[in-house]
Amino acid sequence: MNTAADGWSRTPDKHDWMLHPAIYLYKDTLFGKHTIDRFENCQNTQLPRFNSQFWEPLSERVDALEQNNWAQENN
Repeated sequence: MNTAADGWSRTPDKHDWMLHPAIYLYKDTLFGKHTIDRFENCQNTQLPRFNSQFWEPLSERVDALEQNNWAQENN
């Protein structure tokens, strides 16, 4: 069993964070309801639709910066 690799895979990512839900809702009141989370993963998304850095089963697309539909969404 490769316990070293298993340990690394469970290390929290210090760059993985999210806005506090109250701030997210406040931004909804200012700019309208968000339609997609662009830089999220399945642990920190606040919407059903999201883009992630890497492939995830629930992610709509990978790499938000390569998506060409930014103007059609409220990001």
